[in-house]
Amino acid sequence: VVISGPAIIPGSAIQGADLLDIAPTLLYLLDLPISEELPGRILQEAVSAEYRQSHAPRSTPAFLPCRPPEKNRKRIGSRFWSSCAEWGM
Repeated sequence: VVISGPAIIPGSAIQGADLLDIAPTLLYLLDLPISEELPGRILQEAVSAEYRQSHAPRSTPAFLPCRPPEKNRKRIGSRFWSSCAEWGM
């Protein structure tokens, strides 16, 4: 796994990383809650001590599926898309 960014320790060694660890790590770095249902772990050994001290991991039991009202759905190609933010989620 290769990771880079302002909160990442340059040249840090990440032992035992898995593809499943990418999502929780990105959510953590974006300061977003991590679903307890999400597999994987935060790759904290790559994150600077300063960031870890000022950003405690947050969790949520689960994310509800976004099912927008019909009027808020947008057609893109052959699929429908909607942002939960557009209808107050």
